[in-house]
Amino acid sequence: MIMITGKATVDNAVQCMQLGAYQFLEKPFRFEQLQFHLKNAVELNELAHKYSSLRDTLESADHFENMIGTSEEMQTIYHIIRNVSQSDASVFVTGESGTGKELVARAIHNRSRRADSGFEPVNCAAIPRELLESEMFGHEKGSFTGAYQKRIGSCERGDGGTLFLDEVCEMPPELQVKMLRFLQDRTFRRVGGNDVIKVDVRVIAATNRDPLDEIAAGRLREDLYYRLMVVPIEMPPLRDRREDIFLLATHFLDIFARKNGKAFTEMTPEALRALVRYPWQGNVRELENVVENVVVLNNDTAVKLDYLPERIRTYTPPEGEADIEVKVERVKERASPEAGRGASRVAESGARPEPGSGQDPVLPMTEVEKRAIENALRATGGNVPAAAKKLKIGQATIYRKIKSYKIRV
Repeated sequence: MIMITGKATVDNAVQCMQLGAYQFLEKPFRFEQLQFHLKNAVELNELAHKYSSLRDTLESADHFENMIGTSEEMQTIYHIIRNVSQSDASVFVTGESGTGKELVARAIHNRSRRADSGFEPVNCAAIPRELLESEMFGHEKGSFTGAYQKRIGSCERGDGGTLFLDEVCEMPPELQVKMLRFLQDRTFRRVGGNDVIKVDVRVIAATNRDPLDEIAAGRLREDLYYRLMVVPIEMPPLRDRREDIFLLATHFLDIFARKNGKAFTEMTPEALRALVRYPWQGNVRELENVVENVVVLNNDTAVKLDYLPERIRTYTPPEGEADIEVKVERVKERASPEAGRGASRVAESGARPEPGSGQDPVLPMTEVEKRAIENALRATGGNVPAAAKKLKIGQATIYRKIKSYKIRV
């Protein structure tokens, strides 16, 4: 939008730009001015569309914002985030500690129209109960002992952006009442203040508890729960998406190897098998800590079983959990030399035609790319990260190509 007016003031110009106008022109103006701004506006709009398209193209099935996972559970989460980020609806994220609830909140914010404004996280469990209201709504100078100056709260700082209420079930009941009013009309008063302040902020809440249990125990107001639960998102525990453990472990391995100047590039099948078996009560955060521990305390190119903590090396799944064994074998294939021989057989089955055979020796680029990946996998014994290095492409790219070309790894 380009605003043209004969009543130009600084306040009008500022207000127009805040409301999203691209440019503000005062009458009288030269036609060349308008033409110049129109041309720039069109180009900017085209760039925005290209950026959006490019971002969607670069996002592979296993990487989404800062989250990693190819499992059906994670693909569902990605789908919900894509849809809900286009609205201002309140979102309630539930899930065990360490599953990535804040990553979901940030992904929604980053993909929304509010991405250029602030993301304000408030950990309701980490702030003393008596100070939480001040943290949320701010306070006036002298409103209580120690209030030596006015403070702007998270709700006000997040105006135009997103307010993330982490561990919302820890919020004291008296503050829940005020939060209910805030969610109704986005207005509040600072502690000790009389002025009603109105803000435009999106609210995302999260908890690692069962909200219905908290309601039954009287710790969470039912009306507040339903006010927040417009769009529910439940993060799956890592033990329910074991097929993602390989991707996550190798991702963390790459990060910490570079950070600590180590040579680690892969995991042995035995180490991977142990990681997939383990139930991960601390979820992704626990896995990240384990990988960092291994990298810091050892020097090698591959993570071996002996490098893992004893609780992981010696863990045995409870009797009757045969599905874990199936998932272990499925993920183990990705790191097994047998996978490389399997890729070799696939490549041999589609061997290049001999000259003079009557077949066209010129192959489509997709087939050339597919065979290059198969050859790299064969040369590295089925080690995908090593194959990516040989091909000089990113791991995310090679995983995407493997899935696209249905290459068996």
